[in-house]
Amino acid sequence: MKRFIEVSFPVKEVSVESAREKNIRHGHISTLHIWWARRPLASSRTTSYAALIPTPENDLEWDKKRQFIIELSKWENSLNPAIIEKVRFTPHSGHRLRFKPATD
Repeated sequence: MKRFIEVSFPVKEVSVESAREKNIRHGHISTLHIWWARRPLASSRTTSYAALIPTPENDLEWDKKRQFIIELSKWENSLNPAIIEKVRFTPHSGHRLRFKPATD
């Protein structure tokens, strides 16, 4: 089964957000100290996610996933609980079925 990143990826949009994220200088713990070679996390978040999700079956689903990846790349959404929960509970590779949280 092919993954989303193998078929399509919103490179232009994620690149714009990555460049914007690199220039943000306040409001996030990662900006406490500016590293000389700081790498934007937007591209890391989105490529990891796109590598895990399966290729969409139709154009409508493809567009929804593409738009979600663009939203995921935005700095202001990097700590958005709704976005993070959607990523955490997206069925990809069936890992949610294999790795269940330990219960007491």
